[in-house]
Amino acid sequence: MIPTQGDPPSHSDSAADAARQKAMSISAERRRRASRIRRGVIGGSVAAFAAAWAMIFAQLVTGHDPALAHNSQAALPAAAATASGSDDASYSQSGPATGSTSRPLDPATTRQS
Repeated sequence: MIPTQGDPPSHSDSAADAARQKAMSISAERRRRASRIRRGVIGGSVAAFAAAWAMIFAQLVTGHDPALAHNSQAALPAAAATASGSDDASYSQSGPATGSTSRPLDPATTRQS
């Protein structure tokens, strides 16, 4: 028998409707949870990125730029520092001993031909 508009729903129809409502409710809850997780991940990523840039900006504004280090030895690679260090040990520097073994620079010629 096919139910008409005036007939009350049969037991199987109400069970199917209840199951359908429960499935829709579970599906909606999953969508809300996934959306909440996505917003949290995106918010955390943006916050971490902004914090990293703020730290770098603050360091550069205060004048602590690592690229402008005062120690020229720190700018040299380790292999170059050890290779040049063995040659400089035999060189004696005139004047007071400062602990530096660097050689004086030769004068540059600026004459053009």
